[in-house]
Amino acid sequence: MKSVLCRAWDSSMCRPLDHIITGRKERKINRRFIRALTSVLFLYTILGPPLRAAICSINSHVASCGFLHLSPDMDLLFLILCCLILYYRHLQSQETNPKWESANIHHFHDCATALLADAGYSLESKEILGQRYFATCDPANVRHVFTSNFNNYPKGHEYAEIFDVLLGAGIMNSDGESWRRQRAKAQMLMTAPRFRAFTAQCSRDKVEKSLPPFLALAADEGRPCDLQDVFLRLSFDLTCTLVFGVDTGCLHGHWAAGGSLHARHGRYVGDDFPPPRHPHGVLETDEKAKCWAREEDGRTIDSFIAEMVARARRRADDKSNEGAADLFSSFLCHDNTSDDGESTDEFIRDTTVNLLFAGRDGPATGLSWLFYLVSKNPRVEQKLLEELSALVATLRDGAGSAVDTSGGGGGGGMVTFGRSEVNSLVYLHAALCEPLRLYPPVPFEHKVAAAADVLLSGKELKAGAKILFLNYSMGRMEGVWGKDCTEFWQERWVTKEGKLRHEPSYKFFSFNTRPRTCLGKELAFVQMKTAAAAVLWNFVVEVVPGHVVKPKLSPILHMKNGLIVRVHRRFHGPQVEASDDSPRKK
Repeated sequence: MKSVLCRAWDSSMCRPLDHIITGRKERKINRRFIRALTSVLFLYTILGPPLRAAICSINSHVASCGFLHLSPDMDLLFLILCCLILYYRHLQSQETNPKWESANIHHFHDCATALLADAGYSLESKEILGQRYFATCDPANVRHVFTSNFNNYPKGHEYAEIFDVLLGAGIMNSDGESWRRQRAKAQMLMTAPRFRAFTAQCSRDKVEKSLPPFLALAADEGRPCDLQDVFLRLSFDLTCTLVFGVDTGCLHGHWAAGGSLHARHGRYVGDDFPPPRHPHGVLETDEKAKCWAREEDGRTIDSFIAEMVARARRRADDKSNEGAADLFSSFLCHDNTSDDGESTDEFIRDTTVNLLFAGRDGPATGLSWLFYLVSKNPRVEQKLLEELSALVATLRDGAGSAVDTSGGGGGGGMVTFGRSEVNSLVYLHAALCEPLRLYPPVPFEHKVAAAADVLLSGKELKAGAKILFLNYSMGRMEGVWGKDCTEFWQERWVTKEGKLRHEPSYKFFSFNTRPRTCLGKELAFVQMKTAAAAVLWNFVVEVVPGHVVKPKLSPILHMKNGLIVRVHRRFHGPQVEASDDSPRKK
């Protein structure tokens, strides 16, 4: 694993990492120490006589007071020895407390993974993104903090301050009693059978009417497209439908990317970290422009949300909301107008932004990384097509519900699938779990110890200690996922009997873990499987040669340069029999 990470990493970008991975920390310290000793001896030879004269003068005053004193040579050697000891301790401190330097910040995830692999899953660093953190990817620590001692580890006020402008007092940015009330209400609404059926139907309808027609147009015109942006637009439209009952129509054949609601939302929710500031808080000119643009995007999103809220309230007042199944209409129906502050316009704005943030980015990120990894693994693509082929044959023979959209929306001959069909696709589910393991939508989690505690790894934490859980790194730990941890091997999720293998949530951390487990996990899988099955069955997706795909340093693990692909219509010959290949033995 270490050799793979070394090859993927530019050694010139990570000075401490090269030595840590190759196990040469002590030799590095010794070389510095020898150079320091040589320099001190050289200075001692040149500056020795005047220093001894000065020490003799000091000793004469000390002797007059009755104190013992050493010879000038011994005094000077003792002083040199103390300096060397202090310098050696300083070098050791630097090595045992690695920090991610600003030059390496854009390679943060890979650098952190290599450091944690060498340190045994956990380490304490003097500086990560300008803060002191205990960083870990140990599943035992995750289980302790997020489950066993959950109440002792809030997100913390610093996290809340960073994301306050974006998330406000919403569920993703709250702790304590406010979080519990929001969680209970959201769980009641999102687990209702009516809303689950609404989600499945909306996913099917949106994919059928928008995704194949758009990709078919791109294929016919022979133009490349950014598949990540396509999935983000699809997810944004679908999320707005689920939250407000309104399809924003961001995914169409042609659009003005910069001025669309989707693009403004993408910029506003923080595709990048907040722009860096100078020591005195002064922003560069281009950073000021970004801040002003983000403020304008925020006003646009707030205006859109206010319009949707007013629309839903008008429908609720005239009783035309009773048949609606979207989340906000259900929220208004269950609103008890209590005095807990959760019925104000500001709180409703925060809640809806949180829902849009989670609903847009999670599924779209998982789908983007899936197709990138599938494009590099033809074996996986073939297995997925065999599974879909068997399903299509079964549905056609049994008059199933797979939809042929021939002649509709310009996507003639396209087949889409509903929830009942995709839920039977074990291999597709497993293939989706792999990019979620290797490229989790939320690459790290932040916690603060409210009181002193001892983690299961043995680390003693003081009250106020900050902990960074690196989900990205956990998916690449050999001790957690095996020797093939860096490979796209979806068979790890399938049992010998051909059923899905369950992994504990503190190990497969992409949807958080109890009691903060993502409420939309199952809904996200339905959306991802519906979209992935439609694209896989109807199109061949090829990444444009030379296009560089790498993770972006942002709160959501998007692709930095997008996923530029060319799509071609897929023409199916005679039905292919499902493969009898058994999962690889580990």
